[in-house]
Amino acid sequence: MRLRPLLFPDPPRDFRGRRGVKTGLRALHVLCAALLLGATVYAAAASERERALDLVIASGAALVLLELARTATFLLQVRGAVLVLKIGAVVLFTALDRGQVALLAAILVVSVLISHAPASIRHRMLVGGGHIRGAETRD
Repeated sequence: MRLRPLLFPDPPRDFRGRRGVKTGLRALHVLCAALLLGATVYAAAASERERALDLVIASGAALVLLELARTATFLLQVRGAVLVLKIGAVVLFTALDRGQVALLAAILVVSVLISHAPASIRHRMLVGGGHIRGAETRD
């Protein structure tokens, strides 16, 4: 089996209701991130912070899998680079004893900025140049 059609199908895979599922997952992910930030700010019990972190990771993974099911193109774009940075920041968050609130706040601000940036920025190709079908979507 050829890898390119699997990772970068033309046209990208889709299913009825994908946008609604993605919107619901985004809302859940933002809620989980808010819970984690609040639990960290108010020094909730370690078990509560860990549960919130687990929810952030699970909801974020679900969003990534939903995108990968469509096409892997996003990994080559600005939004993919930001995703990798956010994952690295979450790993750093788990290793820090101090500065966790500032790091979480920075992750949230960067997330909002990139998710509301114009598509021409979010979908700009960082790897390979040119254009891959599915690189420009409306969601």
